[in-house]
Amino acid sequence: MEKRFDSVKLMREIRLKLSEKYLKARETELQELKEKYGHLKKKKVSFK
Repeated sequence: MEKRFDSVKLMREIRLKLSEKYLKARETELQELKEKYGHLKKKKVSFK
């Protein structure tokens, strides 16, 4: 079976684009994340 695309290269490109977006407008990016995922609660993990 042939490889149709390079997944590692794709993930690196996506990570680069997201980091550039975050560095340009950090406050805007954080606000967008709060709007999208602010209603979710963190799960508590207990180690016994």
